Amino acid sequence: MSHLRIGLYSALVLVFFCFATPTKAAGQNKRKKNRKTEMPNDGAKTKSNKEEKRAAYNSGRDKHESIQDKKTRKRMKQTRNKSMINAGKKKLPFYKRWFRQK
Repeated sequence: MSHLRIGLYSALVLVFFCFATPTKAAGQNKRKKNRKTEMPNDGAKTKSNKEEKRAAYNSGRDKHESIQDKKTRKRMKQTRNKSMINAGKKKLPFYKRWFRQK
């Protein structure tokens, strides 16, 4: 009886290790395509696309602001002004401070 258990356990361990070990068929031979060769370098197209996205964003923001009542618009404006003031008070990261030309 114990020989049967030992044989069964060893067979289970063997099957487990056969499935657990990685093989070459797991996608190791696939080559990644170089994205630089696929994408055309058209600066004017990307620039116009960025301008379109920014215009769409600004129109959505203006629409959102126009929906709000007067108190809320005032609070939004004050918050925006405070955030712009506080954005200028940030320190440069340490690597820019350490390695800049003096």
